[in-house]
Amino acid sequence: MLAKVLILVLGVVIFTICDALYGIFRGEGNTKIVMIASVVGTLTNIILDPIFIYLLNFGISGASYATLIAITVSLLILAYNLFIKKACYVTVKLSKFKPNLKIIGDLIRVGIPSTFIEITVAVSFFIMTSIIMMVGDSRGLAVYTGALRITEFGFIPMLGLASGTTSVIGATYGAKSFEKLKTAYFYTIKIGVLMEIIIVALIMLLSPILAYLFTYTEVSMGIHKELVKALRIVPLYLLFTPFILTTSAMFQGIGKGEKSLIIAIFRSLICHISYAYLFAVILGLKMFGIYSGLVTGEFTAGIFAFLFGILAIKALIKYKEG
Repeated sequence: MLAKVLILVLGVVIFTICDALYGIFRGEGNTKIVMIASVVGTLTNIILDPIFIYLLNFGISGASYATLIAITVSLLILAYNLFIKKACYVTVKLSKFKPNLKIIGDLIRVGIPSTFIEITVAVSFFIMTSIIMMVGDSRGLAVYTGALRITEFGFIPMLGLASGTTSVIGATYGAKSFEKLKTAYFYTIKIGVLMEIIIVALIMLLSPILAYLFTYTEVSMGIHKELVKALRIVPLYLLFTPFILTTSAMFQGIGKGEKSLIIAIFRSLICHISYAYLFAVILGLKMFGIYSGLVTGEFTAGIFAFLFGILAIKALIKYKEG
């Protein structure tokens, strides 16, 4: 476990630069490049995970190596489009860099909550991994990681929707068109839920085939049946993700990043961990408890985020009216 954390800490520079480049392309609305980098990175991770964990016998730390290499691949794609292909309106040159306290202040105000959100996700995964090791072993971890990696394909489209929502809501908020803000919020959730229903159905239907993405080697074939079972439960959490991501995107769009952080903490550190521990350890459901805890936690966090978002929008409309 310590080796896994150490590897990821050493790769913090790569993670940071990659996120910065993602932000540049998203800010320009160039989601195609963002999508390509994300999908290629995810595919790389899916391919390398079983190789490092089983074939090279690196165990848990192998997942960290795979993640680091996958992020590096995404970074190279983004850097190529920014510096070589120049598929961006922004020109990055150190010679033109001039510190501006106002811009730095704005970045810090929005960036610090986002930073803590990433930390929250990392801490949550660390704790979840520990719980998995309590009720299972590296085999269970491989199944859980594999299921998450595959369901990430259903997560990526929603990230794109949320990214676009941040820009739209930011524009409506600046124009004080709070009714349009409300419309954009509910429309994004509606489209997101419909999209995720289709994605979840496809993942569950194709689970025996998708499982081979992680079990194509002779060593990893042993977890195929377990991974298929996981893929018929874990993807259900995607149904509630639109409520969470859309609400977080809305708060970021109106400059209330700290409220997005509240949602992230409640979701990752309270809901996911609490339900996983309750079902897997206390109730003794083991890996089934881990999967059920993830889905139940996402459901609870989705309700919380949705109510939080509705109250915030009502407050904005009420403020404008009076």
